[in-house]
Amino acid sequence: MGPGEKYSAKVQFGIKMHRSLDRFTDQHADVRKSISMLWDPHRHYSAVIIDVFYDYVLSNEFSHYSSQSLDSFVTDINRSLFESGVELPAFIDHRITNVKWLANYRNIDGLEAAFTRLNKRSRKDIDLTVAIEPLIADYSAHCENFTRFFADIQIEAQSILKNA
Repeated sequence: MGPGEKYSAKVQFGIKMHRSLDRFTDQHADVRKSISMLWDPHRHYSAVIIDVFYDYVLSNEFSHYSSQSLDSFVTDINRSLFESGVELPAFIDHRITNVKWLANYRNIDGLEAAFTRLNKRSRKDIDLTVAIEPLIADYSAHCENFTRFFADIQIEAQSILKNA
């Protein structure tokens, strides 16, 4: 049995779509630009740092992408997942419904907490929190990269849904 096959067809599709969007993200030129800005001090951790930082950017720039507030969006997603009756894998269910992860990235404390959790999960002795200062210093450049990337990933997601 392959990964995700024990879940419903909807969850399996969600897993496949998520993986496809992860590959798209990893190959996107603007994401790579942001990663390259951190490469020297952080090497292969740069991609993880940017992934988390782009969540921070999205949470702070959310009003540019939606007429709905971030808090309202998170509440609606949680309600929709609960009401759908779709059984999510336990580790995903906990992260989505019990921790409003995107809303938690709105401030530096939330960003620091996310990096601290990643530090603890790493097999190596790392401190990703040291990336916060240069990320904030280059916020405008990362934000421009994110804006172009986010437009493209929305198109990609719509394409996946359309061709499903």
